[in-house]
Amino acid sequence: MPFLLWGRYVMIKGMLINDYSHSAPMYAKKILIIIRGTASSGKSSVCELLIEKPSIPFILFSMEDILFFHMLPKKYLVNGAQNKEGYWIERNSQGHIEKVYASEWGQKIYLIHESTLFNYTQAGMNIICDGNFCHKESLLSLLKYVPDDYKIYIFSMMVPLETLENREKERGLERVVGFARHQKTSSDALNYVDDLTISVDALTSVIDTTNKIWKFYETHEGNTKEEIIKKVHQNN
Repeated sequence: MPFLLWGRYVMIKGMLINDYSHSAPMYAKKILIIIRGTASSGKSSVCELLIEKPSIPFILFSMEDILFFHMLPKKYLVNGAQNKEGYWIERNSQGHIEKVYASEWGQKIYLIHESTLFNYTQAGMNIICDGNFCHKESLLSLLKYVPDDYKIYIFSMMVPLETLENREKERGLERVVGFARHQKTSSDALNYVDDLTISVDALTSVIDTTNKIWKFYETHEGNTKEEIIKKVHQNN
């Protein structure tokens, strides 16, 4: 059935698109798949393949876009001009990243973007979410916008530091050299929340990684939000 897309409202089967909370579509199974790991671990490449796997629609929700790509002028990004109106980094005497900062404006942009997940979950949409989620606080913050009746899967890629740093150098301006090193220790330490942690090296194909994730998803029920939160707090 055709519908008006570019008018003020979108009408689909008699329902305004901003009435998304009234009822979930038939294909909405209320599934959230989280793909986490350090920068340059291959999350985005896996997600691009993974989202084509299901027979029902999923959407891709990226928490990395706000820091690296697409959403902001380059001068405000962590790989930009170190603009203290956006995001910037601090390195130690060895050149390793010690801290990543966000201005008040930068923090608001990140939190607003994260909160838009609520609109999709209220509609019961199936979601694949990629992001660093190297700290339990970032994972718990995301879960605030996920209803209790969702089934949640968490996967991560564990990649050797040498491979990560080689990828950063190969990608040039798309990446900040040292970001993966900065995130790796905390990301690996959070593996206890994963349903499946996949060891990935320079020879591991994106297809193989995607297939492992998909096989696990098809053969396991997933966790409730309560179960994940309990798991996080039990390992304090």
